[in-house]
Amino acid sequence: MKYIITQKALAEGWDCSFAYVLCSLAVAHSATSVEQILGRVLRMPQAKPFEIEGLNRAYAVVRSDAFMETIRDLRECLVSFHGFSVVEANKAVQPQGTPLLDTETETLEYLQAPVVLPGVQVHQLPEPLRALVRQNDQGQVEAPRNVVRAHACAFAQASSAPAALAGVLEQETVRAEREVKIRIPWLMYEGERFSSLHLNTDPLPVDTIPDEELAKLIFTPQGVVYTSVLDIDQQGRATVREGIQNEQPLPLETKTSETPEHLAWDLDEELHRGSANMDVRPRAGKAFNLRLIQRFLDQGVPLPELDRGRYRLKDAVDSLWSDLRLKLRRARFAGLIETDGFAADPAQAHVFGNPDYYQPPRTCQSQAFKKHLFRVVGHMNNDELAVARILDALPEVDTWVRNLDKDRNAAFWLPYPEDQAFFPDFIAQLKNGKVMVLEVKGEFLENAQSEDKRKVLELWARTTGGVSKWVSAPDQTRGTGLNQLATELARDLA
Repeated sequence: MKYIITQKALAEGWDCSFAYVLCSLAVAHSATSVEQILGRVLRMPQAKPFEIEGLNRAYAVVRSDAFMETIRDLRECLVSFHGFSVVEANKAVQPQGTPLLDTETETLEYLQAPVVLPGVQVHQLPEPLRALVRQNDQGQVEAPRNVVRAHACAFAQASSAPAALAGVLEQETVRAEREVKIRIPWLMYEGERFSSLHLNTDPLPVDTIPDEELAKLIFTPQGVVYTSVLDIDQQGRATVREGIQNEQPLPLETKTSETPEHLAWDLDEELHRGSANMDVRPRAGKAFNLRLIQRFLDQGVPLPELDRGRYRLKDAVDSLWSDLRLKLRRARFAGLIETDGFAADPAQAHVFGNPDYYQPPRTCQSQAFKKHLFRVVGHMNNDELAVARILDALPEVDTWVRNLDKDRNAAFWLPYPEDQAFFPDFIAQLKNGKVMVLEVKGEFLENAQSEDKRKVLELWARTTGGVSKWVSAPDQTRGTGLNQLATELARDLA
């Protein structure tokens, strides 16, 4: 170390092209502090290139209760004020423990570049693989990068220097390519996988819906409907035209109902179209519809008006049935989780490990991770990304994966009353052998649905011996809350 520049000198506008490292023991999470770091050191004003590549980079060591926010602010400043692209900024600014990996699309040249494989004995490789490796001028065995990724385990088994090769494979491959897997035990109930079928009430007792619920429904002939049309011309100017017109009659091919019984029958057909409301028996559904229709007739609504508004009636009935279904599912769920019928079977588990099955519709391009199971990472919002960075840095976490959403075959899920399947955000394999399931929930989503998810997550943890974690955003994902979350996770997982 040749020079130490104090904070006072920085405040006075000190600038030096050979300053490479900034250490800050103060909390640095404001935009001004970040700009000071960039302006004084990281941009390296008037610096000339060195032959040693490491000297062409600047470094910052920042102690901050909101360190991840500081990292994010640094990236945003690079993009907003210093001409960096998003990808360049993510490469340039990395928190400690995150490798400087290329997050851009890998070129064919990069994938075919040779990688030296220490200690690999060619004669011990499978015959088809021998043709894909060669010896360089120094006599070292090397193979194209894409071949190394596809056959990492075969190279590991054929190496006489496993420690040296392990370091290369750790740098060049992700865990799934080294055949690392995460097994998450299913939640079993009475010998079967606990699913939404255990919460169903079939048939749905629609006849139990009280008159008080029907009284809440109000049917008034619309008479007229309000319409609006958005028109965009070739110059990009938008024009909105609003209008009022009479409510349209039923389509010509639609058969009109001559009696309340006919309308009840037609409504039931609409309510059961496709595979909808299969838990409502036709006789019970027609009886309920007739009961509702008769109530409106008693209120003086003419049958032709009810017939013309049959689709509004259908939506109202469908909503009543859905409310009843959810109420009964919640009641059954609350009763089941208090029983002792749940168990865990190590042989019954979801396994993450095959990259072919991990195909997220959207991916996270803004961050490179060293402990994620797969090369691609499913999309995350800012709060989820903050938690992912903590998981990637925790020494207690061996491997983690961003769980997929709404894919029952490729993702881990648990049943709950609302949407029938709950997909937690993260699955982590801990070094102590346990599995942690973690969910990040925004404050505006904290409701009865979230409470059901929390309960089934805690039930899974109690039954399987795993670890469940519920993270509330933004309280635990931003500012000082993020640092507290990292400390809490490290303590709980130790």
